[in-house]
Amino acid sequence: MENPQIGRKGSTSRLNITRGIMWRYMLAYRGWDRCTNALGITQATQEDILSRVSLRLESPKLTDSQRKQILAWIPEEDVVTEDNVELSIDGTWIRDFLGLGDHYHDFPHWLLGEKPMKQAALLAILRNMVCHGSLSPTKTESWGLELVCTDGVHLVSESFYVLLSLIS
Repeated sequence: MENPQIGRKGSTSRLNITRGIMWRYMLAYRGWDRCTNALGITQATQEDILSRVSLRLESPKLTDSQRKQILAWIPEEDVVTEDNVELSIDGTWIRDFLGLGDHYHDFPHWLLGEKPMKQAALLAILRNMVCHGSLSPTKTESWGLELVCTDGVHLVSESFYVLLSLIS
């Protein structure tokens, strides 16, 4: 389906459309993840494959209001210092729960447009945040991440062509 949406059939609610965009991203990423895992492709090799595609996932262009919303969502100690990696909520380590790994501190800086991220890590982080519900359709929409999710689908799609050319 080219323009998926989730919700009541025929509904044109912006949030239903955003949910569809996120769902499409999840499906595309899951296919990429299953394929690369089955072939034993490392994160470094995935990054190499993704770098051969001209599309890059860029940080959204944020207004001052959006920046304030994002900064409110990110615990201040995570923005200020990279020493405090193990933030806990109800005994669950957020970094591990979301599968953010070593790129835990890179994502907020990427989101705010302060520094680039490796594309493979960014794809995985977005997938984990959508899957675990920490990136809701409302946040996705208000932070301008719909285009990032849409571009993520295209990046994964184009990367499959590169992967197929390498293994054939």
